[in-house]
Amino acid sequence: MYTRITHITKPHPHDPRKRIQEVGRMVGGIVEERYTLDEAIVKSERGDTTFYVERGGRMVIVVVVPKGLLHDAYLRTEPDDTGVDNLLSLPQLPQFNALAGLLGAGPVGPSGAPGYGSNALAGLIYMGMK
Repeated sequence: MYTRITHITKPHPHDPRKRIQEVGRMVGGIVEERYTLDEAIVKSERGDTTFYVERGGRMVIVVVVPKGLLHDAYLRTEPDDTGVDNLLSLPQLPQFNALAGLLGAGPVGPSGAPGYGSNALAGLIYMGMK
Protein backbone atom coordinates (compact mmCIF):
# COMPACT_ATOMS: atom_id res chain seq x y z
CA MET A 1 0.00 0.00 0.00
CA TYR A 2 1.20 3.51 -0.79
CA THR A 3 0.40 6.59 1.29
CA ARG A 4 0.99 10.05 -0.12
CA ILE A 5 2.35 12.76 2.18
CA THR A 6 1.21 16.25 1.18
CA HIS A 7 1.93 18.16 4.42
CA ILE A 8 4.22 18.04 7.45
CA THR A 9 4.24 19.51 10.95
CA LYS A 10 7.50 20.99 12.11
CA PRO A 11 7.59 23.24 15.22
CA HIS A 12 9.97 25.74 13.62
CA PRO A 13 9.64 25.29 9.84
CA HIS A 14 12.88 27.08 8.97
CA ASP A 15 15.09 25.61 11.69
CA PRO A 16 17.15 22.75 10.19
CA ARG A 17 17.87 21.37 13.68
CA LYS A 18 14.21 20.70 14.49
CA ARG A 19 12.63 17.41 13.40
CA ILE A 20 9.38 16.85 11.60
CA GLN A 21 6.74 15.94 14.20
CA GLU A 22 3.92 14.75 11.94
CA VAL A 23 3.24 13.86 8.33
CA GLY A 24 -0.14 13.84 6.70
CA ARG A 25 -2.32 14.09 3.65
CA MET A 26 -4.84 16.78 2.85
CA VAL A 27 -7.39 16.58 0.05
CA GLY A 28 -9.47 19.63 -0.79
CA GLY A 29 -8.53 21.38 2.45
CA ILE A 30 -9.53 18.38 4.58
CA VAL A 31 -7.00 16.46 6.67
CA GLU A 32 -7.54 12.88 5.51
CA GLU A 33 -4.60 11.24 7.31
CA ARG A 34 -2.22 12.35 10.04
CA TYR A 35 0.61 10.36 11.62
CA THR A 36 3.13 11.28 14.28
CA LEU A 37 6.72 10.83 13.17
CA ASP A 38 7.02 7.70 15.33
CA GLU A 39 3.81 6.23 13.86
CA ALA A 40 5.03 6.88 10.32
CA ILE A 41 8.42 5.30 11.06
CA VAL A 42 6.81 2.17 12.57
CA LYS A 43 4.31 1.84 9.67
CA SER A 44 7.15 2.17 7.17
CA GLU A 45 9.50 -0.24 8.96
CA ARG A 46 6.76 -2.88 9.40
CA GLY A 47 5.88 -2.62 5.72
CA ASP A 48 2.31 -1.48 6.43
CA THR A 49 2.71 1.28 3.88
CA THR A 50 5.25 3.00 1.67
CA PHE A 51 5.10 6.75 2.12
CA TYR A 52 5.82 9.03 -0.81
CA VAL A 53 5.65 12.64 -1.93
CA GLU A 54 4.84 13.83 -5.39
CA ARG A 55 7.19 16.22 -7.18
CA GLY A 56 6.82 17.27 -10.78
CA GLY A 57 4.27 14.50 -11.37
CA ARG A 58 6.72 11.88 -10.12
CA MET A 59 6.45 9.70 -7.02
CA VAL A 60 9.43 10.13 -4.68
CA ILE A 61 9.67 7.43 -1.99
CA VAL A 62 10.10 8.40 1.68
CA VAL A 63 12.54 6.20 3.59
CA VAL A 64 13.47 5.78 7.26
CA VAL A 65 16.96 6.82 8.28
CA PRO A 66 17.80 4.56 11.27
CA LYS A 67 18.78 5.98 14.64
CA GLY A 68 22.45 6.89 14.80
CA LEU A 69 24.86 7.94 17.52
CA LEU A 70 23.99 11.61 17.11
CA HIS A 71 20.36 11.50 15.90
CA ASP A 72 17.05 9.73 16.33
CA ALA A 73 15.43 7.89 13.43
CA TYR A 74 13.85 10.23 10.91
CA LEU A 75 12.20 10.30 7.49
CA ARG A 76 13.69 11.60 4.25
CA THR A 77 13.02 11.13 0.58
CA GLU A 78 15.19 9.06 -1.68
CA PRO A 79 17.56 11.32 -3.62
CA ASP A 80 16.25 12.58 -6.94
CA ASP A 81 17.27 15.21 -9.46
CA THR A 82 15.23 18.13 -8.08
CA GLY A 83 17.92 19.56 -5.79
CA VAL A 84 15.17 20.33 -3.24
CA ASP A 85 14.44 18.61 0.05
CA ASN A 86 11.16 17.08 -1.08
CA LEU A 87 9.82 16.37 2.41
CA LEU A 88 10.87 19.58 4.16
CA SER A 89 9.56 21.71 1.30
CA LEU A 90 5.98 20.53 1.93
CA PRO A 91 3.51 22.97 3.53
CA GLN A 92 2.61 22.81 7.20
CA LEU A 93 -0.25 20.51 8.25
CA PRO A 94 -2.94 22.48 10.10
CA GLN A 95 -3.50 21.63 13.76
CA PHE A 96 -7.12 20.83 13.12
CA ASN A 97 -9.44 20.07 10.27
CA ALA A 98 -11.31 23.31 9.59
CA LEU A 99 -14.18 21.66 7.73
CA ALA A 100 -14.66 19.10 10.50
CA GLY A 101 -14.82 21.97 12.97
CA LEU A 102 -17.54 23.70 10.97
CA LEU A 103 -19.50 20.46 10.90
CA GLY A 104 -19.03 19.93 14.64
CA ALA A 105 -16.81 16.87 14.23
CA GLY A 106 -13.96 18.42 16.23
CA PRO A 107 -10.24 18.18 15.67
CA VAL A 108 -8.54 15.35 13.86
CA GLY A 109 -5.53 13.76 15.52
CA PRO A 110 -2.88 11.21 14.68
CA SER A 111 -4.28 8.41 12.54
CA GLY A 112 -7.54 10.35 12.25
CA ALA A 113 -8.34 10.02 15.98
CA PRO A 114 -10.61 12.76 17.34
CA GLY A 115 -9.62 15.08 20.14
CA TYR A 116 -6.19 16.21 19.01
CA GLY A 117 -4.94 19.76 18.53
CA SER A 118 -7.06 22.82 19.12
CA ASN A 119 -10.22 23.66 17.27
CA ALA A 120 -11.02 27.27 18.11
CA LEU A 121 -14.36 27.35 16.30
CA ALA A 122 -15.62 24.20 17.99
CA GLY A 123 -14.49 25.64 21.34
CA LEU A 124 -16.38 28.85 20.74
CA ILE A 125 -19.51 26.97 19.73
CA TYR A 126 -19.23 24.75 22.81
CA MET A 127 -18.73 27.75 25.13
CA GLY A 128 -21.75 29.49 23.60
CA MET A 129 -23.91 26.44 24.33
CA LYS A 130 -23.16 26.44 28.08
